[in-house]
Amino acid sequence: MNNSTDKHASHFIAINYHGYHDVNAALACVHSVLQSAKGLTGNTRITLFNHSDTPAPPELVNPLAALNINMANYPESPNGESLNHQLDQAIGYDYFYRVDADDLVSEGRFGWQFSLMEETGCDICGGGLIYHNIETGSEHQVLPPKHPGTMAYLFNHYFLHPTIAFRMSALNRVNLRYGNRRLEDKYLALSAYKTGLKVVNDQKLYGTYNLNPNARNAPLFARRNRTLNLAFIHATHNYWAIPLAYGVFSVSMLLSQNHLRIIRKTLFYRRKAKLSASSGFACENVKAEKTPPPSL
Repeated sequence: MNNSTDKHASHFIAINYHGYHDVNAALACVHSVLQSAKGLTGNTRITLFNHSDTPAPPELVNPLAALNINMANYPESPNGESLNHQLDQAIGYDYFYRVDADDLVSEGRFGWQFSLMEETGCDICGGGLIYHNIETGSEHQVLPPKHPGTMAYLFNHYFLHPTIAFRMSALNRVNLRYGNRRLEDKYLALSAYKTGLKVVNDQKLYGTYNLNPNARNAPLFARRNRTLNLAFIHATHNYWAIPLAYGVFSVSMLLSQNHLRIIRKTLFYRRKAKLSASSGFACENVKAEKTPPPSL
């Protein structure tokens, strides 16, 4: 990347940690974040947010202190509220980057992401992921569309939630924040569309997502997904997609979310995402917790 454009920009990197996260996985995440943050030359702050009613364990606190990583502590709350705390802490910075503590970040991510946001003028930017099944160890690559639309929204790859970055001036201008019934980032994507924010997804792999195949399988999530899909269709006036939204809902009531991901991969990812020669993606997968509670 051309670091000359970065000298006046400021960057806030938030690592989203909960008490059910594995400490070793969180530390591996932190090290991958530090390596990737070297691609930013502007003022950069890295903060691990501990969203828990109990203090973070010394096995995490002490290494963070040694690495000069900031920690912010908040009580356990719905994940949307937790993420809004992070956005509030980022006020005054130009760019906000989101990371989940049980995932890994590619070495080039933050530099790539900043450069793409500067080049395109977009307000929200995501990237691709390696999905790593924590039970089977199987992996597949997912690239969201560069310019996502209705089909991407219905099949839940409008952007991939652990990878997104925001232009803070745009978010604050429209007062965009997460909802507690967010269903990953589908509520946020709907709000972004309604407020006219520009979304661009990088066609590079931004990290490894440790996937719990048992999460979000309850009928509650299928119904919430149907509600959001229909709301997006009405917002875009793409009424041709209504039968498809009900089809997705019907299948969701019969099959697990992991089966739906396999269907999505079959439909949309015939081509494999490939790392560029300069990616430096050297992180190894970390086995995450077996049964974390599903995100809301």
